[in-house]
Amino acid sequence: MSTIQAQSEPSKLSEELSRITNATPSEADSPSCTNCESRSHTLVGCLYAPNGTIFGCPFCKNGTHLMEECSNFAAASIVDVVRVLIWSRSAMPAWQTKVPWHHYLAEFMSSTQFLPIVDYLHRWTVLHRPFPWSENFAQRFSQSDDFTLFQTELDGGCPYNLPFDPTTAGIVAACETYRIPFLVSWRGGDPVAREFPGPASTSTSSPASSPVSTAASFEFDPEDVEIDANDLDVDIGVPPGDRMWESDDEAFSVPGSPIPIEELRRYGIHPEAWGAHMNSWDWTDGA
Repeated sequence: MSTIQAQSEPSKLSEELSRITNATPSEADSPSCTNCESRSHTLVGCLYAPNGTIFGCPFCKNGTHLMEECSNFAAASIVDVVRVLIWSRSAMPAWQTKVPWHHYLAEFMSSTQFLPIVDYLHRWTVLHRPFPWSENFAQRFSQSDDFTLFQTELDGGCPYNLPFDPTTAGIVAACETYRIPFLVSWRGGDPVAREFPGPASTSTSSPASSPVSTAASFEFDPEDVEIDANDLDVDIGVPPGDRMWESDDEAFSVPGSPIPIEELRRYGIHPEAWGAHMNSWDWTDGA
């Protein structure tokens, strides 16, 4: 499928984002992981990716085929694909695909659906949510001493402690890594364009095709961002590098955007469950 069909009606965007993909009978119901043979988790919760990615289908959540070979993919919109391929793999190994995930991200960001999604999810969420790990990061993590610790925590129901890959730590980092034009309006005006002509991708996958030239510069000021927890209908991943739990004032500290603890728990985030290992896996260690 060269071009993914996209729904144009803004009213359908929120429905697509919250809709649960109907999975076929799959590994999701299996007592073991087809990737590493563990009986503590299923394929969708596996962090072991010595080759850089996880073989399987994000729609069916099994290891029998790739996403592009799935009948669900043929009927999927770009929002569907981004949701299961990228958004649901926050700070985790990417699914193996015929087309690298960042190409789908670039297609989504160039579509008419991107800005309405930004408004629907809220800018802060889109800006800060980490993306899947690069292949290089996933390979190194799978061989690290901390792998068992993080996999055990994830198996125990704590996904908020996973390390993030600095090259894909958020939408800005991912766009810079894969040279994707960054088009977004943070201040309520016309979209601001930023081109990333910088370093080549650190992933074994090829970066996206050359971006369209842009003239405007982009500077993010946290004071310009407002957050309303009622706008969030997703499970927010917690990259450890730019957030921390503040026990004194019972607020989830982000520069300019504290969220009360009750709102965190409302969306399934339990700061008291975060271990002491939030920053324990150092990407630069041994580099």
